[in-house]
Amino acid sequence: MTRPKFVKAAVMIGPGKVEYQELPYPDHLEPGALIVKMEMSGICGTDKHAFDGDVTLYGGTEAEQDMVYPAVHGHENSGIVYEMNGKGNEIEYSGKDLKIGDRVTHCPNVICGRCWYCRRIHAYPFCSKHQGIGMTYYSDRFPYITGGKCIPRLMPEGFPLVILS
Repeated sequence: MTRPKFVKAAVMIGPGKVEYQELPYPDHLEPGALIVKMEMSGICGTDKHAFDGDVTLYGGTEAEQDMVYPAVHGHENSGIVYEMNGKGNEIEYSGKDLKIGDRVTHCPNVICGRCWYCRRIHAYPFCSKHQGIGMTYYSDRFPYITGGKCIPRLMPEGFPLVILS
């Protein structure tokens, strides 16, 4: 497999401003991480808020955070496992091993798994270290998305990608 050096993505550079830019392809993967080649992407209300300049998420909670600019927004997606580092636990949500070519979607919420909320009620928006794909990480508007802290879900063969997004 030939790794690209750069890929093109829609970058929200500020409220109401989007540019098509060339960005570097990830040069390394964390243990257990993978790269998913995006095949389909939906648009969420959060994307609209970011475009309109409404940037605060989960206001008044421990997880309150502001979306950043510039950013590649978006977090409703499906794609194909393109690359894995092979040195970690490349597993999906239900515990199955993943392999190159698998079709996946994922929850866009990256949580710590250790705070009070994560240990007791799995309330991902309230995790004290919550981050989100498309808000603090590259998103599904980027042709490739890295995983490792987010957990993919393996999808059955033949399941339409448009439904997954």
